[in-house]
Amino acid sequence: MVDAFPLEIIEKILAKLDDDDITTMLNARLVNPMWRTAMSTVLEQKCLSTWTRWKLMRYCNGIPSRLFKWTPIKIEDDHSVHICVPEKLMVMEMESNINLFISKAIYAFLGDNNDGRIIPLQYFFKERGHGEYITNFKTHLKFSPQAMYQLLTNLPNLKAAGFPLEIEGDKGDNLFMKDKPLPSLPKLKYLELWNDTAKNNYRDYFRWFIFAYERQLMSLSLAGENMIALKKKKNSETEQGNRLLLQNLTRLKVSSPGGLFFKKTEATLPLTHISIHNFKNRLSVKGLRVISDFVDKFSKTLVKLHLDIQVGDVSGQVMEPFPTVDFPKLTFFSGNFPSSDNETFILLNCFVRRFEELVTLELMHYRSDIFELVRMLKLNINEKREWAFRRYFGKQLYWVNRYKLERIIVLASNREGEEERIIVKNPGM
Repeated sequence: MVDAFPLEIIEKILAKLDDDDITTMLNARLVNPMWRTAMSTVLEQKCLSTWTRWKLMRYCNGIPSRLFKWTPIKIEDDHSVHICVPEKLMVMEMESNINLFISKAIYAFLGDNNDGRIIPLQYFFKERGHGEYITNFKTHLKFSPQAMYQLLTNLPNLKAAGFPLEIEGDKGDNLFMKDKPLPSLPKLKYLELWNDTAKNNYRDYFRWFIFAYERQLMSLSLAGENMIALKKKKNSETEQGNRLLLQNLTRLKVSSPGGLFFKKTEATLPLTHISIHNFKNRLSVKGLRVISDFVDKFSKTLVKLHLDIQVGDVSGQVMEPFPTVDFPKLTFFSGNFPSSDNETFILLNCFVRRFEELVTLELMHYRSDIFELVRMLKLNINEKREWAFRRYFGKQLYWVNRYKLERIIVLASNREGEEERIIVKNPGM
């Protein structure tokens, strides 16, 4: 009876399965060819959801696939790489030709030494014959440019990928990257790059990736100090005029960026989503202005904005009025829950009140649990939280002249470490 439904309907039904019920999901693929196709699509969508769903930068350093346990596979130099695949299928694959990468997503990292076959990771997919099946790959392993080129050659259908900007190689790497562009990956839309250190010519590595895939990228996540600004590609002698860089990029997440990144990144990017996270120092008035000027560059296209920033005491500093800039599409703003009158003033006057079309304001508090937040704000701990927070926001004038602001969402952790979400609706609506 179920087979009478179109494939799209079967996919929607199977998508309702619990992510933790791995056995049921894998068994569903064994019913018949149609169910196998549908379940494979559902698994891929679940694996890609880490990239496709807009999540804040703070929570985006996770694993592309959270569906399966880690399985150790030995690679060269007596290290083992842990690959995210079902353990049972891994054992079966060693004895037969069963498709190992049922999840279509791989997360590889170095682990403890384990018994297993020694093989360079860049050749692993080619030898197993399943590289074309993978659409989602992320690793913290370091590769030489030659190894990276070989790895991506064996993963031609990647849609999302994440790599460290740290080269494992020698001085000849620059010449290799200059003479050998990365292989074509026409389906790649989501890219994450990070550098833990400012060593090993990561800037050349960064340009190697960006210039290879900048025409097709829709989402880019960058993490690391002194990150390179996103600017027009320099002309070659044969090119006429400057060409826009990343002309299809709509989503940008940056962590630990420097001031030059904000100042020199050009306003030509069609960004609709921006997430900024993790500054080492509390910001001064000057630092706030640098971030504000950066956001203003994309005022015409911006829809969602997240700023995870800590503001210092600016009471003794001269703060000139921020320029009047229209944000006609910005309906969602997320920031840290202010812990003082100073932070509340900054949040409201430097950001919230500049966004005329704002519908949802999200305030995050992860410095302590929700009970500590209630105590800090001197709210009635026995009162229903929605009512207590409604009175608090009313006293702080959050709703004043915010005619389109429908809700304020408070995100905090409870004592069990689970996220608690409190939604306070505008009392005037």
